[in-house]
Amino acid sequence: MSVAGRATPLVDGIEKVTGRARYTADLGSNSLVGEILRSPHAHAEIVRIDASRARALPGVRAVLTGADCSVPYGILPIAHNEYPLARSRVRYWGEPVAAVAAEDAATARAALALIDAEYRVLPAYFEPKDALAGEALLHADKARNIEREVEQSFGDVTADFAAADLVREASFHYAEVTHAQMEPDCSLAEYDAERDRLTLHSTTQVPYYVHLMLAQCLKMDAGRIRVVKPFVGGGFGHRTETLNFELIAGLLARAARGAVKLELSREETLITHRGRPETDVRIRLGAKKTGELTAVDCEVVQRGGAYAGYGLVTILYSGALLHAIYRLPASRYHGLRAYANTPPCGAMRGHGSVDPRHAFESLLDEMAEALAKAKITSPAVPLIANVTARHVSDPETIRGLLVKQVTGMVRWRESVAYMKEQGVDKITEIGAGKVLAGLVKRIDREIEASSVGEPADIEALLKTL
Repeated sequence: MSVAGRATPLVDGIEKVTGRARYTADLGSNSLVGEILRSPHAHAEIVRIDASRARALPGVRAVLTGADCSVPYGILPIAHNEYPLARSRVRYWGEPVAAVAAEDAATARAALALIDAEYRVLPAYFEPKDALAGEALLHADKARNIEREVEQSFGDVTADFAAADLVREASFHYAEVTHAQMEPDCSLAEYDAERDRLTLHSTTQVPYYVHLMLAQCLKMDAGRIRVVKPFVGGGFGHRTETLNFELIAGLLARAARGAVKLELSREETLITHRGRPETDVRIRLGAKKTGELTAVDCEVVQRGGAYAGYGLVTILYSGALLHAIYRLPASRYHGLRAYANTPPCGAMRGHGSVDPRHAFESLLDEMAEALAKAKITSPAVPLIANVTARHVSDPETIRGLLVKQVTGMVRWRESVAYMKEQGVDKITEIGAGKVLAGLVKRIDREIEASSVGEPADIEALLKTL
């Protein structure tokens, strides 16, 4: 059945607009309440945690610390360096340190206040340059706090820059961005002690990843775990990896031998983060007068936060997708992602490519404008003869002939065929097309502002382009 050109209703649209959709926070009305104790320091050694008073509080059913889960988790097996609850060290403000499950929210919060944690504060780094130069390592196996360094290249970059008629370079700084999805994070974990089975409902985009990490961290047979993704109020990449609160909910439910709902506040959701990293981009582009790109050279530095997450992939994508939509004979990319004492970043929409893409396109726009303003020296005689022989005076016809002439001047491959298919007003997307689009707009303005109808008028117009 063909659906092209026809409105297709969302499968879950009716439930959402009528209010019948049930999200994770709408479930588990009779469950225990989970709460998380978070680090008050950006970087510190955990000297000791005493939870004895919290465990003795009436109504408390479970209290957990990092000692209750010794298995790390993450995305790629080579980068599993995060624990559901911090062990021995905290690496960002707000990192989970302990968790409780109690019969009501007031008791859970009171239990958190009774947990006695002692820290030894360590140097904290909040910018890549400081982390790279700092003596304190966030992870012992990562020299200079480098999460990953990537080098990619093809072609002869030096020679192709030398062959360019125009070379421009620019630097850009991009702030860290969070998803701000409508629904805060929430998990409902139900543990069946008699059957040793765990069911987790969670605000996730990746139930299979969550299933895998629950089995790993809880050391349970995967066949005894079920993960359910209810309606989700947005994600945009925030929920494309297993998050600490999901594992904590599972651990609490098993420890309490019942159902525990862990509902994060908006602030806690922001701390969980997994947003787009703070990024610095230096980019250099070369182009010929025709608008044909010759080479790109790009350096990207990202602040990845305290743990790996998707970071190994993010810094790779920044370079791998840099030249994806253009014909480029030569490219060089150097990417560096640094650990820092900030919440971990993740796979926010565009995953690694948004900031370098903006830098590339911004510089390309500047170059296109410069090339469009440059005088084109190709002779106007063929067009003038064509206009005179056909006795053309209609502005639209003149416009079409002018566009054809300019197209020949910029020598853009397959431009005439593309114009016939797409229309000249749509030629704005690739390489020399941006130059051509600028010239076409100039033609439109000149024809609209004056009466271009004589060969002399056309010749004068061409000389100004």
